[in-house]
Amino acid sequence: MNTTYTVAQAIKKGRLLIPFTSLAIWLTSIFAGIFIGAALHQVPLGLLGFPVGTLIAFAYWQYATVSWKIWAYENVRNIHELKSDALKYHLIWADSSFMQKLEIKTPSQKERLKQLERKFQQPDVFHVDLSVRDKTEIYKAKATPYIITVFALFLIGIVIRELLYNPYPDKPYLHFVITLPFAIFLLYRAYKEFRTKGPHIILSNEGITLRDTALIAWQQITSTQIKHIGRGKQMLVVNYNKTHTGTEINNLDKNALEIEQLIKVYKARFEKSRQSRF
Repeated sequence: MNTTYTVAQAIKKGRLLIPFTSLAIWLTSIFAGIFIGAALHQVPLGLLGFPVGTLIAFAYWQYATVSWKIWAYENVRNIHELKSDALKYHLIWADSSFMQKLEIKTPSQKERLKQLERKFQQPDVFHVDLSVRDKTEIYKAKATPYIITVFALFLIGIVIRELLYNPYPDKPYLHFVITLPFAIFLLYRAYKEFRTKGPHIILSNEGITLRDTALIAWQQITSTQIKHIGRGKQMLVVNYNKTHTGTEINNLDKNALEIEQLIKVYKARFEKSRQSRF
């Protein structure tokens, strides 16, 4: 049986195959309905693209989930870690859940899944990845403050043009009241980004260091997790010594999946070194 793919590679493929492709199918169906409705001058027909697209995308999601699960269980060694991450990224449904019962699978796929689930009887194996350095420093993405600055200057340009060429000088300047303060806020944010020196997160064989916190040693850490805190924001949470701390991980030079994988590497190194001492 081939086990040539890592958990990270399988998750990346699953995200492309399931949610991203389902979204593409849904949007394509909606636009196709609008186009057909406009071509035939039938507005109600065009509106059918939304419910029809939703059904097609959902059916594809339920089928693709099964296909990806079989492929991943066949090709990934650490099946426990795989299942945990797949649930986290919504690639599979929880066992015995209502959504799992709606999965579309053939009798042969059901039989194959039963066979592959025997792999859960063996523990995961973690190898020390020697390609990862003893310490990884993760910084804020360098391009972010420049993009913010350019956008803020663009808004200020709009305000200046409004002040110079407003044909209704007796009316209040909406841009001056709303746009200018927002642009100044963006410039202040970019200034803070430029002033920020040093790494945002340090991952090492010794533990995790978040910005403005001391080193948290691996023997103190009970768990780590990446939480979605709304509006596209993500946070790395470190639980240790019956407390926790965290930091936002948006706009860093490594994404959430890369950070998770690095944490697993350093945690595995620590566990192996601790076992070798006994």
